[in-house]
Amino acid sequence: MLNLIYQHLLSISNKELINNNLVIVTEVADNILNNFANQNDIQVVSHNKKIGGRYSVFSETGMILFDINPKEISDSANSVVSKLMENNVDDQSNPTVNAAIILSLQEQGVKFNVNLLYDYSLKNYSYWFHQLFAESLGKNENAMTPTTSICPKDHHSMAQLFIGGPKDKFFNIYPPAHSEHFKSFADLDMGIIQKKTPENLLQSQYLGLVKTFRNKKIPHRIIKFIDKFQSRESNMFELFSYNILETIILGYAQNINPYDQPAVEDIKINTFNS
Repeated sequence: MLNLIYQHLLSISNKELINNNLVIVTEVADNILNNFANQNDIQVVSHNKKIGGRYSVFSETGMILFDINPKEISDSANSVVSKLMENNVDDQSNPTVNAAIILSLQEQGVKFNVNLLYDYSLKNYSYWFHQLFAESLGKNENAMTPTTSICPKDHHSMAQLFIGGPKDKFFNIYPPAHSEHFKSFADLDMGIIQKKTPENLLQSQYLGLVKTFRNKKIPHRIIKFIDKFQSRESNMFELFSYNILETIILGYAQNINPYDQPAVEDIKINTFNS
C-alpha cells in the first residue's frame, strides 16, 4: 500500500516535500518499512512490537492523527478495569459478568454476535469490533461470528430474519445519538410525521425494535453512553477498552489465546508462496 501511495504522491509533488511531510509508524528493526524510511530520510515513529494490530487502537498507530490527551484515554480505560476489581455481579457493565452471559448463550447454540447500530457514526468502530472479536476468538467450533446491521435501514430487510428466523443471534443495540442536523420536518402536508422531530422518529423506531425483541425473548443488550458530562472521545475510549477486556476474558475462559491469529499466518505463508 505504501508503494502505491508513494507512487501517487510522486506524480503530484516532489520527493523532498513528500519525505518532509511523511511519517511512518513501524517497528525499529530490519524490515521493509523501516528500511524505506531510513533510505529516504522519512520520520519514523517506533511501534511496540508487543502490541498487535487489533489491540493497537490506543497506540501510536491509532492515535497519531489526533490531538488527544493521553490521560483522557488512561482514565477511560481505568474506569472499565476498575469494574473488574469491584466483583459486583449485579453491575450490568461488568465485562466479566457479560462475558459469562455470552459464553452461556454460545453453549446454547447462539452463533452470531450482531452490532445493531442506530448511530451511523459507529459504523467504523463496529468494523474494528469485527476484527477484534473474530481474530481473537475464532479458534474453535463454537466461535460466534460478529456482524453489523445499520438501523433503521435494516428494519425492512434484516429485521425479518432477526425476529422471525433462527434464534441463533445475540444483539448489541446502540441507541440513536443526539443530533442537531435536522431539528424538525418542514410543513409539507405529509401527515402526522410532521408532529415529530427526525430525532423523535428515530427514537421511536429504536424503541419499537427493543420492545419487539423483549416480547420475543431475543437475547440482546443495550449499550448507552450514560455519562453526558464526558466528551464523545472519552465515551469511545471507554467503549474500546470495554470491548478489549471482554474479548480477552472470553478467550481465557475458553482456553483460547486471544492475542494470536494462526489461520491468518497460514494465509500469509501461502500468499508469499503463490
